[in-house]
Amino acid sequence: MSSLAINNEGILAIGNECDDSTCSAVYIYHLRNRHLFVYQKLQQQGRKGFGKALAFWDNKLYITAPEDSTSLPNAGSVHVYEPSGSDSFVYVSQIVIEVIENSRAGSSICISERFLVISRFV
Repeated sequence: MSSLAINNEGILAIGNECDDSTCSAVYIYHLRNRHLFVYQKLQQQGRKGFGKALAFWDNKLYITAPEDSTSLPNAGSVHVYEPSGSDSFVYVSQIVIEVIENSRAGSSICISERFLVISRFV
């Protein structure tokens, strides 16, 4: 486990970020009657580090992938999911980080009403 986040509706997200893009995943659980139930497993194939940091904001789940190379090699990205009905989250968008090559942005994430702050690997 590399990260976790919980929202006010009892949904728990646990990130399992690893060096291989095929095993990185985020597991979603729902807390009901003091028991955790498996909700869903989220993956983004080819996104190394997916699940390194997590945050819920405005009912959406933000998941970082610091070693994502969508824009630049190992620049990082953030993947956004939102609830679909009562039993799953669906992929909404990707925030591509175009700072500098090998910045590995996404080591941590913090969200407020006006800002999305993403730290980079140092």
